[in-house]
Amino acid sequence: MTTADQLAIVNRLLHAPEEAYTLAQAGLVVDWVKSKRLLVLARCGKDQALFILTSQAYPVTRQQDLAIDNAIPIDGGFKFDLDSGHNSGPDAVYITVTSHRQKFLFEMLPGYHTQNFVSEMYRLTENISKQVDSVSSFPWLEKYKSETDSALAGQDMGENVDGLADVVPRMDIATGAAQPIVGRDLSVNSSTYCTLHCIAVIILSSILVS
Repeated sequence: MTTADQLAIVNRLLHAPEEAYTLAQAGLVVDWVKSKRLLVLARCGKDQALFILTSQAYPVTRQQDLAIDNAIPIDGGFKFDLDSGHNSGPDAVYITVTSHRQKFLFEMLPGYHTQNFVSEMYRLTENISKQVDSVSSFPWLEKYKSETDSALAGQDMGENVDGLADVVPRMDIATGAAQPIVGRDLSVNSSTYCTLHCIAVIILSSILVS
């Protein structure tokens, strides 16, 4: 199943002219429990958004396996970064996504799809930071709003960080889709720095060239 095939399946969940154009697999990390997610970047006109989806299978093979957990506007309140504060191993990279009063931590595997996704996220956030007059309210995302969004909207950032366990469906744990992260070295080793540094250099080089 190619990336193009998976994007075609994801696009069946959206409504034209909305279009998913980049995706990557990740693990949503809450209290050292990792739950599989599909991260998708989509656009509608000049607006861009990050969709967080669950799937019954990875890679995606059927529309019926997909469910949209969150649709996050990439606007002035959106922030994205590599998170070196968490103890990545040589085979994992952590990224953080913050949007207004929500915050998410994801674990991703180094590779082409991660590099491509992270580069695009940096490009989008860089562009948004330059658009001081942006006033889009992202009305096209309203139909994707979940109960989780409503529950978190009334909390402050500190409460949301601690309350993200509610974002991980209990069904994920019951079915084995969410698993504890074990065997982590409590110190950040040289391999961790190498992994993060290499990806950061590639991303920054790409931004400068463009």
